[in-house]
Amino acid sequence: MLSVTNTVEVGGVDTNLVGLGGAMRRRGQEVTVVSSGGQLVPELEREDVTHVTRPISLYRPGKLAMTAMALRRLVAQDHCQVAHSMSAAGTLALTLVARLSACPVLVSPMGLQNSDREPAVVTDLRNRLLVAGARRVIVISDEIERAVRRAGVGQDRITRCPVNGIDADRFRRRADWRSAVRAELDLAQDAHVVTTIGALHPRKSHGLFLEAAAEVAARDDRARFLVVGEGPERAALLMNARRLDILNRVRLPGARRDVPAILSATDVYVKPGIVEGFIGITVLEAMAADVPVVALDTRDVRAAVEPERTGLIAPPSDTTALARAILRVLEDAVLSARLIANAAVLVRERFALDAVAMQLERVYTREAAVARGQ
Repeated sequence: MLSVTNTVEVGGVDTNLVGLGGAMRRRGQEVTVVSSGGQLVPELEREDVTHVTRPISLYRPGKLAMTAMALRRLVAQDHCQVAHSMSAAGTLALTLVARLSACPVLVSPMGLQNSDREPAVVTDLRNRLLVAGARRVIVISDEIERAVRRAGVGQDRITRCPVNGIDADRFRRRADWRSAVRAELDLAQDAHVVTTIGALHPRKSHGLFLEAAAEVAARDDRARFLVVGEGPERAALLMNARRLDILNRVRLPGARRDVPAILSATDVYVKPGIVEGFIGITVLEAMAADVPVVALDTRDVRAAVEPERTGLIAPPSDTTALARAILRVLEDAVLSARLIANAAVLVRERFALDAVAMQLERVYTREAAVARGQ
């Protein structure tokens, strides 16, 4: 199996790729990942996954053409049965492979917009690039399926299959992690810690998180807020926190590799994003860590967050309702325990990494057989 993506930095999609590669290796599959590189390359290699560094970027077309030729050689020499792309640039690089070999190219759109302000024409163009030349499009949510249909993909080329999975055991809550992270970040051991995790990018809607945080802070003196991640919005978020008069309550510790420990220190996890796509790996990780989840509503957030059962949902962009939902969880121990218990069952039954790898392997095997004419 050959997997192509832009980078393997610290992020939900990239972390998922590392876990999925390891799960595939445990199932006896040979796995090669091609990307521009990143912090997670050593983790891939620890999972016995081969990593090949090649430039994967839509903004470097000359380099991308050279990468396409390298991919062609990789497919030939390693006898790859299937190639799987998780980015528009990866799909373009694999187009040549699809034309010059019998190796089927599969793609997985993992998101739809870079921000809620992105023009629809830009989103549609990127989606068309992502699915161009693919034999099979693997979709993980209703909204992503609608988007690829709008991009001209017929139902005969679409397969519904999970691609996002987590190792739930890795996120088991630990008291020592909780106390250590709180001490490191100057958070009282009895503070009510409300966390969101994701790149500091407009598509993550961290500004909405801070608006809700200000309303929670006005009602709860013990509330503190973590925005975990790094990116171009850091300065703007700090200015926003100052404007809202909660700068002393907010921590921006940057990108962290110890997400299980961060979640152990968390009392409520918030997904403030309003861009359609998929619920997000960090939501599943929070559920596995026994942290109740609150989210702003999108059509696909409900793939994991069932209102009043596995989490709480507020209307899109309604920060007052989001704040009320956060406060409900902080103030109602019975509600919090119910959400935690139901979410833990959901994660283990539907999003366990090995189960996702098994379903994806079936898709690979079927597409490889079709390509061979069997």
